[in-house]
Amino acid sequence: MPNTTYPTQPLPTSLSSLAQEILRKAEAAKLDRKLLLREERNIRQPDSWLMERAWQVLADSGADPETGEAALTAAILAEPSQPLAVAQALYRLAKQGVDHPGQRALIEARLERLRYSLFTPWVADENAFAERLLLAGATAARIGAESFAFACLERLDQVRFIWRQVFFLPELRALLAEIVALTPLHPLTVQLIRAAIPRHDEAGAHFLQTTAAVAATHIEQTAAFPARRVLQRCVDTVAHTTLISLISRRCAASIFARAGRIPDVHDQVVTIATIQEAHRESGIRSRTRDADDMLLRHVSRSRANTDVDFQVYTLQEALNALPPDQVRGVDNPELDGLLEMLVQLGVRSDGWTAASTASTLIGVGALKQAVRVVDKIAPDDATRSEGVVSLVRGLLAADEEITADLEVDKALVWLRATDDRNLERVTIWGLAEAFLHHRQPGKALALLPQRSKPGILYRFRKNYQKFADEEDLREDRIRLEAALLGDRGGVNGSVMVADDLFERVRTWAPKLLEGEALVTYYARLLDALLRTEQLGMVWRLLPDVVDALVGVGGNKHVVRANELAHMLAPLLQIQGPDRPQADRALRTFVDKLWQGNAKQGIWQAVYGIGGILPLVLALDGAEAVTAIARFTAQNGSGWGQLVEKVVRTGPHERVE
Repeated sequence: MPNTTYPTQPLPTSLSSLAQEILRKAEAAKLDRKLLLREERNIRQPDSWLMERAWQVLADSGADPETGEAALTAAILAEPSQPLAVAQALYRLAKQGVDHPGQRALIEARLERLRYSLFTPWVADENAFAERLLLAGATAARIGAESFAFACLERLDQVRFIWRQVFFLPELRALLAEIVALTPLHPLTVQLIRAAIPRHDEAGAHFLQTTAAVAATHIEQTAAFPARRVLQRCVDTVAHTTLISLISRRCAASIFARAGRIPDVHDQVVTIATIQEAHRESGIRSRTRDADDMLLRHVSRSRANTDVDFQVYTLQEALNALPPDQVRGVDNPELDGLLEMLVQLGVRSDGWTAASTASTLIGVGALKQAVRVVDKIAPDDATRSEGVVSLVRGLLAADEEITADLEVDKALVWLRATDDRNLERVTIWGLAEAFLHHRQPGKALALLPQRSKPGILYRFRKNYQKFADEEDLREDRIRLEAALLGDRGGVNGSVMVADDLFERVRTWAPKLLEGEALVTYYARLLDALLRTEQLGMVWRLLPDVVDALVGVGGNKHVVRANELAHMLAPLLQIQGPDRPQADRALRTFVDKLWQGNAKQGIWQAVYGIGGILPLVLALDGAEAVTAIARFTAQNGSGWGQLVEKVVRTGPHERVE
């Protein structure tokens, strides 16, 4: 059984000093060539990657001037290898909001320092120059510096043929849409909106769609009149422009929905269906999916109809874009017609489309229509499981418990009529977790015995040899969370039962799972413990999480470490006697993780430090993250050469 307590050796007083020690150890560690070749081949250097990660974490958390200043300091350190680092950091800081007066002043002052490089008459790299101007313009638009944003657009307009590149690249197009949506109408922005589709076709339609989305969100948050004018200009443009491609019509439907023009949305979907029918009749488009569709989907969907899927996706985008006051609690015959159209289309393709349709209907409160869609999924279609689980979750979220129970009963009848044991267990587990999410442990536990019993030989061997399998592991996690919820609510739960289940899970999980699967299992278990406020079990589980996480390499290590860091950081906000214990447990967690990373070389150490930086920020503040970035800038220039030397060395050659 894994250790249940942390070692008692003294911890480093500063995580930044610990990170520096770890990086030195990793630099001296022997690298495994096979491991380096097995992981994705990096086009980045370890030092530049870690510095970028540092300023990104700080900027994404920079709601106050101190953290914002630290983010800009780290970005300046990264500028030699990332020329746009400061501009990108300013943009991220502006997205966090400028409610603090010092934050606004900080961003404005830094934008003024960039003025010379932004408005220089010499342009070396047009794409980089355009991105820098658009980042600065979007930053200015978000803090209300409208004249600065317009100046950036006017300078960009002086570069020959630059708008073609801006509209072609999605990242630049999105930045331009933000500037246009968050500033009042200007002669240049009016011209950009008006000429978007005639000059840039589908790219222009996407630009108008993004602009309308940003403007609508801004209207909901601030009720700003200039944003209403921008949204109306986008609507007028698509209403009076000839739309050639189906993609443009799909974008137009979304734009009309932003303005609440439901009849126009209906007309666009009908027009799309008519064009698709004409394509089929003329032989331009076959009724079945071709090789390109199969390649794009990456899954086998022999029952799917891509034309229907396109119409369904268009309607889903439009429904999600409708203003909230037109969706819920309003008797609107036009909206009812749109929902009925989605219901009819959703059942004409395969189960994946039907399940997605049901989720959309649940999201807009059309629960009865969602039930109809799920009921029409073919019984032999495995994707019906996803539709059933999504439907029950939506019904529980809408406090429709009686209807949810009826749907569960129908699902159990359907499962008993199938011979697919895997489909049965996945569906029952999904339904049980849905009830747990809404704090109904009794109903969750009642679902588990509904599974088909395994054969007598399997049960005899299992009872005799006393072993567990992955199914037991999944169900034990469900039972554990149910026991914890039951203990808190007085329903079928006790601390003793929960503790026994917890120890059983800790014993069998490392034996049955490995790598990323084990980390994923621990993350879900940790989430359940945090939601039920079982801090004692959290401290006991953290050493197991470290052991599992160290075994995951490459970019997956960063993703999982970052996920865990965001889950654990809120523990530092607790008050009372548990606060010192939380601080020590999390520092030990970071220490053990980094020590394990250091043994695997410089890249793994960099990944481990970069992934856990949100937790470092919560523990030691922005200064610790800045100190790590500064150490990397001063000492990391040779890290990449160490890796390349090992990679280029043959398997039988010795690396000095």
